[in-house]
Amino acid sequence: MKKEDKSRIAEALGASRVVEVGPKTIGGPLDLLALREEFNQRLRSSGGRPTDPAWTVTRLVPFKEDNWTRLQDLASEIGVSGRRVGPAQVAALLIESSLEELEVGQWQEALEASRSAPLRSQPQAAEAAQVTYNQFDDWVQRGWIVPAGRRGHERSYGADEIVRARWLHAICRMTTDIAAMANAVRNCDLSARYLVVTDAENISTVPTRSHLYRLLEAPGSHLVIDQLPERRKLLGLPPFPGDSNEEFRVRRAV
Repeated sequence: MKKEDKSRIAEALGASRVVEVGPKTIGGPLDLLALREEFNQRLRSSGGRPTDPAWTVTRLVPFKEDNWTRLQDLASEIGVSGRRVGPAQVAALLIESSLEELEVGQWQEALEASRSAPLRSQPQAAEAAQVTYNQFDDWVQRGWIVPAGRRGHERSYGADEIVRARWLHAICRMTTDIAAMANAVRNCDLSARYLVVTDAENISTVPTRSHLYRLLEAPGSHLVIDQLPERRKLLGLPPFPGDSNEEFRVRRAV
C-alpha cells in the first residue's frame, strides 16, 4: 500500500500514528505447508536423524507443558507428507522465523527514518560516506551518485546516495575496474538490507538474513555489506542497538 493511501486511511479512522506490523508468517494451514517445505529443503542426513547443518549450538530450553504438546502436534502434522521432524526442531525453526520478523521490523524502521532525515550538503555527504570530497564529486560527475536536491550550484543528498557511496568505496577496495560495477550499484534496490558482491563481478541484493545465508551457500568469494549499521550511524545511533562494536557484530551476523 502506498504511503499516501495509508495516511488517508489513518486520517479517516482518526489514528494518531501508523505502525507497520509486517506480514504474519506462522499460524495457519498455509504456514504448515511453508514449514514443511522449509524442513524439506534444509534438513540433511549424515547417518542419523536429518538435521540442519547450520544448527551447531545445542542448548536446554524449558517449555510449558501445553506449548511442548503443541510443538509435538506441529511436528506430527509436518511429518504427515514431509520429512519426519521432532518438536525441538520445530521450535528451532519457529524461533528463527520470529527473530527474522523482529530484524525485518528493525531494518524497516531504520530505513524509513534515514530516508526521512534532512538532506546533507555534498561536503557533509562525502564525510558521512567516509570518502574524500573529490572522490565523491567524481562519482557525482559520472552519474554514479545522484543529488536528491539542488539550489543554484549547491547539491544535497539523502541517505540512499550516501549508502550507495559507501558501497562504491567498499567495492573499490576489491577491484580496479569500478566502472564495470558502478551501473549495477546504481540500479540496486536499496530497500533490500544486504548487498552481495560475488567473485568481484556479480552484484545482488537480498532482503533478509535467511536469504543471505542461502546465497552464501553458492560457490565463490562473497563481499557482504549490511545496510543496517550504516543507516543507524546516519541517524546518530550505535551501529547495532545497544552495541557499539560494529566490526564484531557484522562478522558475527554474517
